[in-house]
Amino acid sequence: SGIQFYYSLQLFGKATPANVKFFSNVITLILFLIFLIPSIRERVSFSKNGGIADKDTAGGLAAIMTGIILLTTPIWAGPSHMYQGENWVNLLQTPLYISGIILTGGGIALLMRVAIDIIRQEYAMADIKLPKDS
Repeated sequence: SGIQFYYSLQLFGKATPANVKFFSNVITLILFLIFLIPSIRERVSFSKNGGIADKDTAGGLAAIMTGIILLTTPIWAGPSHMYQGENWVNLLQTPLYISGIILTGGGIALLMRVAIDIIRQEYAMADIKLPKDS
């Protein structure tokens, strides 16, 4: 990946597909190296199963991020997808916008559901007068 990036840059003066792959690999490597820091490693456990709220939160955030990426695709991918003055990203503009809106809205709905469940639990604890730890 790094070799392909280097030689594409040297031979063609640009390495658009290769640099996306290269930098996504670098970001992933950095993320996993951050997980190896002892103080973070103690707090993050991939071996235990999270609750439904954790899964909904993760799914909601992932859907929002994917929706934002789809909605902004013409901005960041448009300049590199020009051919004879035509922006090829505009061919997929309608499906990108529809998918982006659905994913962003669905992610917000999931996060709202988690927030409402947390508020209901807090209200139930306050109503029963139980300590939060039990």
